[in-house]
Amino acid sequence: MTRSQERDTSPGKALRGRSGASHLTSALTAGHFVSAGRADSAASSMAAAGPAVSFAPSSGGGGAGDPAGDSSRGRGRSRVPSRGTVGRGKSCVRGTSVESEAQTEGSVYFEELSVEAELMQTASGLARPGTGILAADETVAVLGKRFAGVGLENTVEMRRAYREMLYSAPDLEKYASGIVMFSETVHQATASDVGFVEMLTARGILVGVKLDRGLHPYGDGEMMTEGLDGIDARAAAAYAAGIRFAKWRSLLVIDFDLGTPSSLVVEENANTLAKFAVACQQRRLVPVIEPEVYIAGTHGLEQSASVAEEVLSVVYRALARHGVLLEGTLLQLQMVLPGLDHPDFRTVTPEAIAQATLRTLRRVVPAAVPGVVFLSGGQSEVQATTNLNAINKAAEVGTRESGTPVAPWAMSFAFGRVLQASALTLWSNDPTHASASAKAAKSMVGALLKANCDAARGQERQ
Repeated sequence: MTRSQERDTSPGKALRGRSGASHLTSALTAGHFVSAGRADSAASSMAAAGPAVSFAPSSGGGGAGDPAGDSSRGRGRSRVPSRGTVGRGKSCVRGTSVESEAQTEGSVYFEELSVEAELMQTASGLARPGTGILAADETVAVLGKRFAGVGLENTVEMRRAYREMLYSAPDLEKYASGIVMFSETVHQATASDVGFVEMLTARGILVGVKLDRGLHPYGDGEMMTEGLDGIDARAAAAYAAGIRFAKWRSLLVIDFDLGTPSSLVVEENANTLAKFAVACQQRRLVPVIEPEVYIAGTHGLEQSASVAEEVLSVVYRALARHGVLLEGTLLQLQMVLPGLDHPDFRTVTPEAIAQATLRTLRRVVPAAVPGVVFLSGGQSEVQATTNLNAINKAAEVGTRESGTPVAPWAMSFAFGRVLQASALTLWSNDPTHASASAKAAKSMVGALLKANCDAARGQERQ
């Protein structure tokens, strides 16, 4: 180990180690468009959190968390294969003792990979060029609304079957570097009783979860995110279940009449994101930082860019203060767009969106961050893909013209609805595992993933 890789494990010290992870041996893996419109209403997006996040296997039944009151249980539980010899040497995580590591049931640590090396390797895998993240972490309530729209019952078994359809898309491992699960899904299994986490891990796909516990009102029209209480235990349990990354969403609302987002809320959300990131990295999970500037509003493109720049600058200052290893993180955020209620929302060009987004990122996002993944909120399937393509094309052209990299990060997607809406409509015609509708839906998921992976290279077919 070189001096640059040595780590100070005392509390309050930054995680060390900046060596590249590309040469490290992997220890993480085994071998119809929708029209433009609001994906979910502002009320749905700001709704109170559902049941507390848990990664314990379900003992059966939908319970209070299942509005449909289904008494059937999701099939099976995740059976993550053994990952090698346990190494219980010197603690590599600041503020985490060897004793506390030993108490993490099911946790596996590797002598050949330090905490920092594993974090960087996972982050690099998530940011693999030409791939993206499939966000399938909708809550019971949100997925229930989407099911209702296509005439499906919101039951445990229906949700399990739907997630199996998504995870069975052809060539999924070619297009999805990672999949974000809802906590309920972590210990569910396929119809043939293969755990979802096990199945995806075997295909080389990293699995993540959302660790926050939702938004709550804070002041006049603003939001804060809950969930720091108990996050260390949840992060440890997630890693033991085979999870390798986690996300935390903060939401910043633009309303210049109300003076939002206020500097106080921006700062508080940034500090919360930093604490989340530290907790994840101590437990070998890659934190996906999501400071979302909400798309609802009457703000214009330049106003959106200004707010995004300020928010991101505060977030990265907070991450630096808390000693977060940037090479072991990803950034997830909205593209720079006009507000949904601004006249320019339907007419702004992809090229203008690309320039505003790149300018904002270049001003404040450190080059050490391996990847930036964009949200699609408020955009149609076509819009989201076209805008992603424009961002990557603009970066390629800028690099060629200047001779220096315009975007040092891989820029891809973490899309949910735009990868699922058309497939859900097809699947709802006959939501059984081997039906023609299921096969068509899987093909649709694969086609949409491929189209967005092409866009992540700036190679979308017009």
